[in-house]
Amino acid sequence: MSTENTIQLMDNSRQGSQKHAPLETLPPEIRRHILAILTLDQLNCLVRASPVFHQQYLASRRYVLNSCLSNTLDGVLVDALLAHQTGSTTFATTRGGKTVSRVLDDYENLRSRPNQTLVKEISEVDAAKIAKFHLNVILPVARRFISWAAHYPGDELHISAFQQPLSLSRVEETRLLRSLYRFQLCCHLFGSGPHPDLVAQSAQTPIDILMRFFFLYEPWEVEEMRCVGLFADEMYERFSKDAIYGIDSGGVRFNGKLLSPNSRLPFPLNQISELLTLRYVFSPHTDVFTHSNPIPLPYQGDPSDFKTIAYSRGLEPLRSVLYTDRDDRQGLVDVATSVFARSRPFILEHEEDPLGHFARLLWERGPPADRMRRQDAREPQPFGGDGDAAGPPLAWTLAWGGTYSAAYGDTFPRMLQAWACVLWDAARLRGTGMDDAVLRDWRFAHGEHDPRDDNAPYIY
Repeated sequence: MSTENTIQLMDNSRQGSQKHAPLETLPPEIRRHILAILTLDQLNCLVRASPVFHQQYLASRRYVLNSCLSNTLDGVLVDALLAHQTGSTTFATTRGGKTVSRVLDDYENLRSRPNQTLVKEISEVDAAKIAKFHLNVILPVARRFISWAAHYPGDELHISAFQQPLSLSRVEETRLLRSLYRFQLCCHLFGSGPHPDLVAQSAQTPIDILMRFFFLYEPWEVEEMRCVGLFADEMYERFSKDAIYGIDSGGVRFNGKLLSPNSRLPFPLNQISELLTLRYVFSPHTDVFTHSNPIPLPYQGDPSDFKTIAYSRGLEPLRSVLYTDRDDRQGLVDVATSVFARSRPFILEHEEDPLGHFARLLWERGPPADRMRRQDAREPQPFGGDGDAAGPPLAWTLAWGGTYSAAYGDTFPRMLQAWACVLWDAARLRGTGMDDAVLRDWRFAHGEHDPRDDNAPYIY
């Protein structure tokens, strides 16, 4: 039974309708079953709408939460669980090469287990925290991501193909959710994460462990994460410009002090900002940049690009950026101060397209031998349908001519990433003619050249 039908029946019962038995008077075991077949957002709607179902939820909280987690995160639960576990302060303070390697061992083992068995081991406290993150962070970011991907400028055909509000198919939803959770996991393992000031000093994880992380996924799944990264990169770019404008207008406070127009904050928002350029003092004795005012920035390296700082912290700051009122100048400063704060550099941070940078680096080191063998043999890999999100999407098989490719990174044109073509299902692409757009954009980027013939990625 859908949530819409459930709520409609409740409305009918409250209006005195005799057509249906009031749901709230059903036996407790049936009310419990109704709650257990919902998704998390449906559960959230129902328990807020009905005090009776709210009490029923509290009486069977762990069972209901775990059931709804399994319903919502089919094929994504292990990614959500690991993202939750690695987002703790305990993990941040102990993170290092051995810790990350151990997490990846657990991750590999858990990925082979079905949701039904995995969810039974999640405690009520953890289930509630995962559900809260999903509702408060994942879904809001997903909504803005969909709007961004469906309205990428410069392609009228594409804009007309994705009418709003956009309803995702099951496979599209799975691809989007797993890309968001895996991006979050990557930030926890290799970026500054949600606790940048607590991350252990040994957080510079060896590149071979990062390589192992990437190779856990099929190449098109890496491209899914890169789409999220591209979205985050662009949103932070827009936000930094909005924040610069708000600060330049004056009338805002930083550290309790009123800033006049054209005031400067004690940190740059991004490297292209001339309004907020700061003077740094370099100490040759410590190899550390510090700001000339009393606020220290113990950052080894180029301090100018703070956009990647936020990028590597994960989805929580991105959610704040996406939903900050651009007319609230004080809010812009407050969010910027929080989001762009840093402690020290991390392996995930790079001045542009961090995931793409490391994808290219790892590709140059060489994919696993079995993948290279399949690629060199141009093993057939036709589109097998969207019944299983584990298989390659239509856009991927079109781009590579229906044969296997182990390549990712710069080999996949940015113009295709910009509308997240690897996330959409075949029905949407074929029904709107966007399958032809995939081939058109691919030929524009590569011509008749096959980048798999190169020893290194083809740089477009």
